[in-house]
Amino acid sequence: MSTQTRKVLPRKVKQDRKCDSGVENRGATLPSPKNSTPPPRRRASAAQPASPPRVNHHPETTSTAAAAAPVPSDTHDMPDMSRDLHDKRDDVTSPEGIARYFHEATEKFERMIKKAVDSLIENIKQVETHLGQAIEFESRRVTEVENRNLQLEKRMGELEKEVSTLRSEVERHNSAINKSERFSRRNNIRIVGIPESTNADEDCTALVENITKEKFGLDIKVERAHRDGKASKDRPRHILFKTLSYREKVDIMKNQRLKLAKEAYFMTDDLTADDLAEKRKWSTAVQELYKNGVKLRFFAGKWRNRTGVPHIFLSSS
Repeated sequence: MSTQTRKVLPRKVKQDRKCDSGVENRGATLPSPKNSTPPPRRRASAAQPASPPRVNHHPETTSTAAAAAPVPSDTHDMPDMSRDLHDKRDDVTSPEGIARYFHEATEKFERMIKKAVDSLIENIKQVETHLGQAIEFESRRVTEVENRNLQLEKRMGELEKEVSTLRSEVERHNSAINKSERFSRRNNIRIVGIPESTNADEDCTALVENITKEKFGLDIKVERAHRDGKASKDRPRHILFKTLSYREKVDIMKNQRLKLAKEAYFMTDDLTADDLAEKRKWSTAVQELYKNGVKLRFFAGKWRNRTGVPHIFLSSS
């Protein structure tokens, strides 16, 4: 047993010396902890996978090296795996960290955009709803206005027909009234230009009978005679008289132009307001026609020729 022990011990010591020499050699190449700072630890990256551990085929050397390796005095120098992983996750300098950062930023931006778009879509829907209601309300108003307009147009058409009918009736009534008034003045004659007497008891009837007897040679009876119109200093008022028969009036009016040519007064027919306006309307045209040899006479509300047919004027002058 002692012999075997002697044989084994030198062999083991030899191996220990070899290991010690190897440790000393490695220590000689490394910088001394007193003279230099330890090199910074490099973090493992996903882009640079760690090299596989080398397998030592000499277990005795491995065990001896492990036994000879210095044990760190401070336990904080041991790497913390959880902290390392956390640093790798938050590190934006590594490709994974940059990719993760952009991915999270993209998701956040997408959520923000989606929220804004959803809010915009909701606002647009509300606007469309309100706009649709407003359009519907305005459409009903427009429809009501159109219906009311149609009713007003219909009513206006009816009123226009009524007004046209009333206008026709008024014209017909005016014509009938004018005709009736003209008939009531059928025997009337006006004397224009005889000066008024200063005597308040002027006898117009006797004055007219004397003129018809002296100028026309007619012994007629005047039904009534008087001054007509408002008194004026510039000109005397007309004398309006009425004969007992229409035949006597016609005899006087046919000869009055010739019989009274040298007198300062003249006789004319007693016209209604409408007939007088119609006569004055075409008086200038009648004078021009008279110069050209066309003679017209006004009676029954119209300018007529010798045969009694109303003359048609082209334009008023």
